[in-house]
Formats: sequence, C-alpha cells, structure tokens
Amino acid sequence: MSTANPSAAAATGVSQLAMLPNDRMNPLLEAVIQATEEAILNAMFAAETMVGRDERKVDALPVDRVRAILKKIQPAGGIEEPRTDAGQWQTSGVSGPPNS
Repeated sequence: MSTANPSAAAATGVSQLAMLPNDRMNPLLEAVIQATEEAILNAMFAAETMVGRDERKVDALPVDRVRAILKKIQPAGGIEEPRTDAGQWQTSGVSGPPNS
C-alpha cells in the first residue's frame, strides 16, 4: 500500500516507486514521537477530577507533581506547555495547563 505512489498498487505492469532513504526517515519518526508525547501530555493535564457511578471519585493528576517528575526526566528543552490561542502545546520549558 502507498498513498504517495498512486500506481504502486496496480494489479498489472511494473510501477515506479519514489521513496525516502532510511537516513531521511529520522526527522519523520522524531515528529511522530513528539506528536505522540504531545497528545499524551495534553490528555494527562486536561483530565479533571470526576465522580462516576456509585459516587466513585477519580482525582485529576496533581499537575505540579507531574511537572516536577517530568522536569527530572525530560531532555533539554523541557516538556510542552499550552499556548493561549487554542490550547495547543508548544515547547518552552516545563509547565502544565492554563490555570494550574
């Protein structure tokens, strides 16, 4: 399957294929890693305390404690913090969601 090479999946004939060499894949893979980390942090910091069925309570993560832990284990550059425009995360040091 290929979305970049429309004829690559043709049932007949020989197709030409354009692809990136393995060494040029690293930036793409790094982007996937960063996007995944961003999504996880966004979900972790956005979660709120909630009460469910039978009054079962699940507390939100203690943002300050999580922030301190992440600061110890994160590489230089810190973790993501939200922008004020759309709540998206951007790298600028260890932080958490707005109003934390």
